[in-house]
This record gives sequence, C-alpha cells and structure tokens, in this order.
Amino acid sequence: MTDAAIVTEKLTRRFGNLTAVDGVDLTVAAGQFFGFLGPNGAGKSTTIKMLTGLLAPSSGRAQLLGLDFARHPVEVKRQIGVVPEGMGLFERLTGAEYLQFVGRMYGLDRPTTQRRSEELLDFMQLSDRPKTLIADYSHGMQKKLALAAAVIHGPRILFLDEPFEGVDALAAGALKALLGRMTERGVTIFLPRMSWRLSSVSAATWLSFTKAVWSHRVRLKSCARESLVKKEARRLSSKFFSPSWARTAPSGLNSRNSRG
Repeated sequence: MTDAAIVTEKLTRRFGNLTAVDGVDLTVAAGQFFGFLGPNGAGKSTTIKMLTGLLAPSSGRAQLLGLDFARHPVEVKRQIGVVPEGMGLFERLTGAEYLQFVGRMYGLDRPTTQRRSEELLDFMQLSDRPKTLIADYSHGMQKKLALAAAVIHGPRILFLDEPFEGVDALAAGALKALLGRMTERGVTIFLPRMSWRLSSVSAATWLSFTKAVWSHRVRLKSCARESLVKKEARRLSSKFFSPSWARTAPSGLNSRNSRG
C-alpha cells in the first residue's frame, strides 16, 4: 500500500464567526499529482496555508510525511517546497543570487547549492542573463525561478498555487518538464485550481492524478481518481511542449540534501 504523504483529520480554521475550512479529512498518497479543486471562497488557500505552516489550524491536525506538523514544524518544512501565488521573490537579486540564498537557507552546502542553482537556471532557460535582476524578469521568468527555488533542496512534497497562470507556452513547457520528472521520482505535487479543464492543465494532461472537489464553501465534497491522458492532448503536448532542453531534469532534485 502506498504511504500517505499528507493526512488531515478534522482540519478546521475559523476567523471570528467565519469558518473558512470546516473539518477536512484528507489523504494524499506519496507520489501523486493531486488536484485540489474549488471556486473562490471554498477554502483552498486557507487549507494550503495550514499545510505549509503559514497558518495554524483552529482545531484538527495535519500530518505530512509521517510527521505531525504542530510538533515537528522545522523537520516538515525542510522536506516541502512551496510556490505561493504572489511568489515573494527578492527582486533586487539576480536569479543565481536568489537560488544560492534559498539553497543555503535550506541548509545545503555551498558546492551543492552552486551546482543545483546552475542546473536549474540552465533547465529553466534563465542562465543566459546572469546579471539581470529579478525585478526585470518577465512574469513567466519569475514563475520559473519561483519553481526552481521551491525544488532546489529536493522536496518530497511540492505545493503549487496557479503555476501556469499568465505564463507563455515555452515557460509552461519548462514547468511541465520539471513537474513530470519530479512525479516520476516519487515527489507528491499538490495543485489548487478553480477548475480542471484540459486547456488550463496542458502541462499535466498525461499525468494520472487524484482530485479533491470542494463545494461552494469549506467542506470537502468528493474525491475521485482520474486519468487525464487523451490522445489529442498528448499529440499537441508532444508537439508544442517537448523541446530538447526539457528531456533531462536537473540531477539533484530528489536526492538527499547535502547540509553544511
């Protein structure tokens, strides 16, 4: 039986009289691409904030990778990666400087940080402008850098918030290639969406995923395992989203962290 990467029990968050998340019981198996679906106001962002340690639950518990988040927050955070909607990049740094900062913050040693930074910048096609500040990056470039920073330490769970929103076809191709390699290596990917339409998830059409569907407010409505692999989508994906540079992922993404 596949081990669970994420387990919640009666996870609840209240803001005064408003219950934003109401007693959610959720299990996500390790290595799954998990689509977390629901309209605005359903509690998706609040749930993710609780699962990543940005917000404490009012009641209930969350367990990630077999660890109770409330009891082992630092150990859990070392093993997860997060790409928030706002990205929160340090715009006065270059891409390389930012990745080196993030790698060192995660405890990677300098040689490992340097190697993985170079691999990720090259893989994301960001290495040709080494002196460009993040403030001068396009939106798509910033999305790719945010994802690179989220995976530089080799996380076992990756939380993404609208990673394909506002990115062009080439940027989406880079993101797709990296996410595909990560799921192949057993990384769990948690992706919230307002809707799961073929046009909006071309980067994941060939992945099998589990999706959680939310009602209009706060309660988990249903779970169903689905396959999005469709012949036409696969044909278009291979034609437009499989450039030569996307065939080999950076080598250290799912290896044991090297700490200084």
